[in-house]
Amino acid sequence: MKKLRHLNKIIVLIGVLMLISACASNMGAVQLYKGTPQPDSAVAKIRVPLDIDVVEINGKAVSEPLLASDYVELQILPGTYSLSLRYDRIWDVGKEDHTKIKSEPVTKSLTVHAGHVYRIEHDNPETLKSAQAYVENFDYRVRDFGAKSNSAIGVIIATETIHATDGGRRNRGVLAPLEQLKYWWGQANDAERQGFHEWIGRPHPERAN
Repeated sequence: MKKLRHLNKIIVLIGVLMLISACASNMGAVQLYKGTPQPDSAVAKIRVPLDIDVVEINGKAVSEPLLASDYVELQILPGTYSLSLRYDRIWDVGKEDHTKIKSEPVTKSLTVHAGHVYRIEHDNPETLKSAQAYVENFDYRVRDFGAKSNSAIGVIIATETIHATDGGRRNRGVLAPLEQLKYWWGQANDAERQGFHEWIGRPHPERAN
């Protein structure tokens, strides 16, 4: 009987450890689509380092998990998105003193594919002074590792910067008109979209060459 009780305790302990492990593996994951979770082959995963805040996706605020290990993983359906990120890190300035260094958001348009794993990359300042300078010109890159997160290198994918508050210091490029329309459509509410539909139905003068 004692052996049986001991065995039951071991089984329960293994179950608890497996549950904790499963929770930890998904601790930093955020599902950004409606409905039941889809298999990895049907969604795109964007992994964001912890010193980068996800401000908005398609104009909507994102609630990041309170606990994450090395990164926050955004799980989204394939398509084109506007992704707004900013640098945000607390630096030690003394034994009991700290300061937060935060950049303005930079918004980019990118297209993601089902089954692919992406990683947000940026330059990492090593000192508080360099961080203070860095936030004035914050930028980020998106690396695509394809359908396998352990792919050796991956490739930097093309992105278009939609908005960056930098006083015009950088020439970030301008989106093509169609991409701008897609972005602002994502930003609009139902009433604004209805107004746009009505505007499209009106006669408009031809654009001069």
